[in-house]
Amino acid sequence: MAGFITLNAATLGVPLAMIGYWLTQPGAAAITPAEVSPELLFSTTFASLRLGLTAAFFTTLLALPLGWLLARYPGRAATFLERTAFIAQGVPSLVIALAIVSLAVRMLEPLYQGTTLLIAAYAMLFLPLALVSVRAALMQAQQRLEETARALGLGWFETLRRVVLPLAGPGLGAAASMVFISVVTELNATLLLAPIGTHTLATQVWTDTSTLAFAAAAPYAALLTALSLAASGLLFAFAGRSALAGHAPAGTPPDAN
Repeated sequence: MAGFITLNAATLGVPLAMIGYWLTQPGAAAITPAEVSPELLFSTTFASLRLGLTAAFFTTLLALPLGWLLARYPGRAATFLERTAFIAQGVPSLVIALAIVSLAVRMLEPLYQGTTLLIAAYAMLFLPLALVSVRAALMQAQQRLEETARALGLGWFETLRRVVLPLAGPGLGAAASMVFISVVTELNATLLLAPIGTHTLATQVWTDTSTLAFAAAAPYAALLTALSLAASGLLFAFAGRSALAGHAPAGTPPDAN
C-alpha cells in the first residue's frame, strides 16, 4: 500500500502541485497567467477537443473491421494484420510524422498541412490502443447470441442494435477514450503536421515552457490535465461496464425487452 500511495503521489500529486504553484505565481516568469490571452486559451482548448474527438471516432471506426475479423474469424491472416497494426507502437511518433511529411511533400502535396493528414497520423499511431479494446468488446458479444437473434427473426441491423452494441458498446467507448487521451497529449506529430495557425493545449505548453515561461504555460497545462482526467474517468466507467457485461451469466440477453 505504501508503494502504491507513493506511486500515485509521484504521478499525480507532483504534476498537479507544480501546476497549482505556477498558477499562483504572478511575475515569476516571463509571462504571467494574468497576461494569457482568453482567446488563445479558448482556441487551443477547442482545437484539442476537435482533434481528439475526431481522431477517437475515426480510429475506433478503423479498428472495427480488424477487431471483428480477430473476434469472429481468428487465424493466420487476422494475426498477421493485427501484428502489422501493432508495429506502429514500436516506431517513435517523430519518425512516423517525418515519414508522413516526406510523403505528403512529394506525392500528397494538397493534403500537406491539412487536418486530414494529421488525423491519419493519429490513426496510425493509436490504432493499436483502439484495437485492444475493440477486439475484447466484440469477443464479449458472443456469436451464438447473434445467431440466436437472427434465428428469432431479427434482421442484421436489429441484431446489431439490440444484441451487439449493448454488449460491445462500453468496450468501444473505452477504445475511443484511450485514443482521445493519447491525441490531446500528443506533441511530435501535432507540431509537424498541424495546419498553420492551429495550436493545441499540448503545443502551447511546449511553446511556453521552451522559453521558460512556466507561469504562462500553467493555464494550458491545467486545462490539458482536466481534459485527460475527464477522459480517464470515462475510460474507467466504460471499462467497469464492460467488465460487468463480461461477467454476466451465460445466455443472459442484453435487453430483456
